[in-house]
Amino acid sequence: MKRIWGAVVALLGVLAPGLAGASAVQMTPERHKAIEAILASPQNEAAGRRWGQRFEQQLQQRLQAFADSGQARKLYVAGQLGGIVSAPASVDAGMQPAQARAWLQAAVDARPRDALVARFEIDGCAGMGLRCDPAGALAFLLRQEPDNAEVQLRAVLDARRRGDRAAVERHWQDAASATRFQGGAALLGPALLEAYAGLDWPLPDARFSHILEQLRGHGLDLDLRAAALMEAQQVWASQGFEPGLLLQEMHGCRGEPAGSARWDECASVAALLAEDSSNLLVPMVGLKTLIELTAGMPEQEPWQQRLRRIQWLQQAAATETLGELMSAAMYAWVETMLRDGELAALRQQLARHGKAAEPPADWAPGDGPMLDAGGGVQITLPAGS
Repeated sequence: MKRIWGAVVALLGVLAPGLAGASAVQMTPERHKAIEAILASPQNEAAGRRWGQRFEQQLQQRLQAFADSGQARKLYVAGQLGGIVSAPASVDAGMQPAQARAWLQAAVDARPRDALVARFEIDGCAGMGLRCDPAGALAFLLRQEPDNAEVQLRAVLDARRRGDRAAVERHWQDAASATRFQGGAALLGPALLEAYAGLDWPLPDARFSHILEQLRGHGLDLDLRAAALMEAQQVWASQGFEPGLLLQEMHGCRGEPAGSARWDECASVAALLAEDSSNLLVPMVGLKTLIELTAGMPEQEPWQQRLRRIQWLQQAAATETLGELMSAAMYAWVETMLRDGELAALRQQLARHGKAAEPPADWAPGDGPMLDAGGGVQITLPAGS
C-alpha cells in the first residue's frame, strides 16, 4: 500500500503555495517555507510514517476480511485498494501487487457476476494481465440492465469493433429508448467507502500530535481521515468506465440535422447523460451535445443554462477546495462524492462556504482553478475548454 505519509508530504509540497488554511490566512512564502521544514524533518517523517503504517495495518485487515467474504464486489474493492502500492523494498512495504492481482482475478472469477466487476472486466481487466471474458461480462450486463443506456452504448462500441453493423444499429436504438444512464462510477464510490466505514483510526502519538499542531499553526489543519480517504478517491478517479465510451459515440451526434430520426435518437441519449450526477464529465458531455443539436432553436437556452450551472459548481467549489486540502472539510467532501456523486459533493462544498448553487447573473466561465471529473484540482483551465 502506498505510504500514507509519503503521499501527504508529496501533495502538500506541490500545492502548499496556493493554499489558504482553516484560519483563512493566505499561504505566504514564509509559511510555505516553514511547512516544508516541518515536513522535511527526519524525526517528523518517521512519526508520520509510523501513524501511516498503523492505519494501513487496520485497512489491510479490512481488505482481507473483504476478500475472505468471497463476494465479487468486495474482492474487487480489496484488489483495487490493495493495488495502490509502493515499490516493494522492505518487509513493511505493505500490500504487494501479487496479492492485489489475485483478489482482482478472484473478483472476475466469482459467480454470480457483479455489475461493477463486469465493467472492469470489459474495460481494464486484460491490461492488468488477468484472465477475463469481456464478451461474457457484456452479455451479463445486457441481461441485467437492458434499460441502461450506458450498457447499450457499450454494446454499440463492441459491435462496431466486430464490424457487426446490424448489432450497432440494434443497440443504438435500445440506447435511444433506454430509461436511464448509470455507469460504474455510481457503483464504485459506495463500494470503496464501505472499506473505510467503522475503521479503528489509530490515534497519533505525542510526536505526531505535535506535528499536526505545528502545521495547524501555519494554516494547514490536517485531518488524518482525509489523508487516508484520498486512496479511495484516487481509485475512484482512475476508473475510466465512461469517458472514452461517451466521447466516441456522442461525437457522432454533433451536427446532426434537426428533424432526422438520428437527431431524435441523439437527443434522447444525450438527455439521459445530462441527468447523471455521479461525476462531472457525463452530464457535461450530454449537455454540450444537446446544445449543439438545438443550435438556433428556443430549446437551446435551457440546456445552456444547465451547463452554466455545472460550470459554476465546478469553478466556484475549486476555489474553496484549494483552501481545505486534507482537512475535515475535505474528508466530508470526498465522502459525499463517493456516496452521492460529484455534483452533490460540489453543492455541499458551496453550501459550507455560504455560496449559492446558482451562478450570479453576470458570471461566465473563465480562467481559474476548476475541479476535474475525478475530484482533483486543475490549477488553471482556459476559458472555453
